[in-house]
Amino acid sequence: MRRSEDVQPPAIMSLDGRRVAAFRDNSLILIDLDGDSEIRIAAEQRIIPAWSPDGRRIVLRSPSGLQVRDLNALSPRLLENTQRAVDPFWSPDSRYIGFFADGKLSRIDA
Repeated sequence: MRRSEDVQPPAIMSLDGRRVAAFRDNSLILIDLDGDSEIRIAAEQRIIPAWSPDGRRIVLRSPSGLQVRDLNALSPRLLENTQRAVDPFWSPDSRYIGFFADGKLSRIDA
């Protein structure tokens, strides 16, 4: 079992159980539970990501809209026309992201 120091709740585990998204010093970090790596995802934002069911990506809300971060990529990709999106969630096949905006339920390709 791997332990990480100074990690703060909430923590969200990927569906495959290999990674955890948690906070340290108000930055969102991804912790690899099988190794020693940590990736800083977002600084100074207390945001809660949603893991894709395949465990390869996360979606998170930012001031400019929803961002998808492939864990093999260096930076996130902004999803267009999602500036007002809240509470993102993934489809079971990881192809779509659902979210709420202006009181309506919407879907966008991931």
